[in-house]
Amino acid sequence: KLSHKSIFPTRDHRWVSLDDNPLISDNNDIAQLFTHMKNIPLIDISSSTDVLIFFNMCDIKSLSSSITIEHIIENSSDGIFIQNLLSPLIPYIQLFMKSRTEFFDAYQWTKSINMSSLLMNIQFNIVDYLQLIYRFKSDSSICIIREEKSYYDKNHMIFYIHYEWTKQLKYYRDIFHSFARIFIPYHNDDLIRSLGNFMNLLYKEEENNLEMFAKYQ
Repeated sequence: KLSHKSIFPTRDHRWVSLDDNPLISDNNDIAQLFTHMKNIPLIDISSSTDVLIFFNMCDIKSLSSSITIEHIIENSSDGIFIQNLLSPLIPYIQLFMKSRTEFFDAYQWTKSINMSSLLMNIQFNIVDYLQLIYRFKSDSSICIIREEKSYYDKNHMIFYIHYEWTKQLKYYRDIFHSFARIFIPYHNDDLIRSLGNFMNLLYKEEENNLEMFAKYQ
């Protein structure tokens, strides 16, 4: 039976079977947190359409769908600084995505959920402390606790930024990359990096040249 055959390669260089309950490593940042846990086999295969169809046939779940993310914050304050930093860039982000073929799927997704309207309701908060708890749904005792500098709570539409990132210009790039994740429906380091870099360049551009800059980057 297929369920007994060790045909799936893991991130930590093992071969596992369906009986081992492997998970698709669909988010590299989260996967790195759990790679050291031998009882959580993370399949290390590129997520092409054909591969994902096969995974679905085998009823293999993704890592991101198998965990919850809880957050603990301290001293939350109004993030008007973050709002003023990001708001002028927002109209041009989708314009940039529309002009780049690699963003085709992500751009279509932003249109399907009416991203422009959603962004009008996002709340920006600056916090003194931010802790994330990545917890498995199937076993709440399996969890990883990390202090982070940013987090987007999509359920309540709140974008949290640690106050340290607001103090120096060199951290603005990190803010842009964190915000870029909101526009990508699946985890893709290359797209997030590209969009974050674009936002960083856009921030430095003259205001009257933003639309032209976004179209032809």
